[in-house]
Amino acid sequence: GYWTQVISGSAESILATDINHSMIEMARRRLRGNHNVDFLVTDAFTLGGVRGSFDAAFAYWWWSHMPMARARGFLERLHSMLEPGATVLFVDQLPNADPGAIRRLSTEGDTLEWRVLPDGREFWVVKNFPDEEDIRRLLDGLAERIVYVRSAREMSWNLIYRATGRGG
Repeated sequence: GYWTQVISGSAESILATDINHSMIEMARRRLRGNHNVDFLVTDAFTLGGVRGSFDAAFAYWWWSHMPMARARGFLERLHSMLEPGATVLFVDQLPNADPGAIRRLSTEGDTLEWRVLPDGREFWVVKNFPDEEDIRRLLDGLAERIVYVRSAREMSWNLIYRATGRGG
């Protein structure tokens, strides 16, 4: 809910989504009183239950968690919900953002990163680090006016572009 709260100060309306009920509830609490924000528990790959069309989309630290084989399908589904010319902004980490991370490759070719939760549960998560060329290739036919910026200081990259029209 952090970035949703920031954006809510200038957006007419926002639909905040997450597959995790607890994350949505945390965001609801943080944004109590923000009447321009609606919440929906949904899978980003299907966007089930999302209605209407949107003039912008934003995701923070999401791209790196997409399995490479599902990235184009995600983008096509997202773009099917966007108006032509919609602004899209993604922000994600560079591989050196966590130099102590334990990583390995999956049999599907995705980078996996070891995580330990505060409650002691441990697991591997998808944590891919696409380069600008990979991203541009995935956006072929979906985006125009693509601007990709790496920030070594922030240890992240920003991607902003305009949607060309309805995706697959």
